[in-house]
Amino acid sequence: MTIDNCRDLTLKMSMNKAGRRLTSQRLAILNYLRGVTTHPTCEMIYKELKDEMPKLSLATVYRNVKYLADNNLVLQIKGDDGKTHFDGNTTAHLHLICKQCKKIYDIWTKKIPAFNGIKEVAEIDNIDCTIYGTCYKCKN
Repeated sequence: MTIDNCRDLTLKMSMNKAGRRLTSQRLAILNYLRGVTTHPTCEMIYKELKDEMPKLSLATVYRNVKYLADNNLVLQIKGDDGKTHFDGNTTAHLHLICKQCKKIYDIWTKKIPAFNGIKEVAEIDNIDCTIYGTCYKCKN
């Protein structure tokens, strides 16, 4: 059994225990998102998976990606192109969106910015931080 199969089985068992289902389509979408760093939209996910899953529809992708995002298995990123993009890597990191080419970059940092004073106001569930700028590819 591979590491991915073990991880999928563990995830499936934990979701089933919580009363949620991890269908083969959800798992295929989740594995696709975990395997790319392009931050695809639902349309992009559909185009990539439709050949290997002929019964897959765009509506199914939308429904399942929403389910995965609602269950914190993928991240949603509001792109500068007006579309929602998705990230299968839910570990703490930032995103940079290039104002010119609209590409979304992962920014890895050991230190997530401190938000002083927030603990007095609320309990933090999640921090979503997006940086906007111009990538070096566009700048040159």
